[in-house]
Amino acid sequence: METIKAAYGAMQTERQALQVRRSIVARRRELQAELLARKQNEERSQQAELQMRAQEDAQRKKKADALREAQERAKAEMDRKRKEENVKIVSSLLDRGVSIDAVSNYCCLVLYGILTFNLLGHYRIGYRASGPASSGANG
Repeated sequence: METIKAAYGAMQTERQALQVRRSIVARRRELQAELLARKQNEERSQQAELQMRAQEDAQRKKKADALREAQERAKAEMDRKRKEENVKIVSSLLDRGVSIDAVSNYCCLVLYGILTFNLLGHYRIGYRASGPASSGANG
């Protein structure tokens, strides 16, 4: 009878140990599933962030390209208008009987005058800001 009681007690202890092991295994599976879900969420958020950055970069590049193209178009338009104005001026001078050599010399003189004016203007501005010209000596 005591051997039956001892066997029964051992069986109960084994049953409890088995339940504990099963609950530990179940808890471990729950924790692994939770960890996996967290990792997947983190990966998804990283992917979303990368995609958002890529989209922002693409938009920034698109805006920069559009701005550059607009600037190029504006420059081309200004160049075209300048050429048209030059053609009108030259044709009006030719209509008045001015020779091509005189027009060419006039254009060179005007260009030289503009460059000289710009160079002197920059020099004077810089010189006045740095010293003696501010008294009016080189003005």
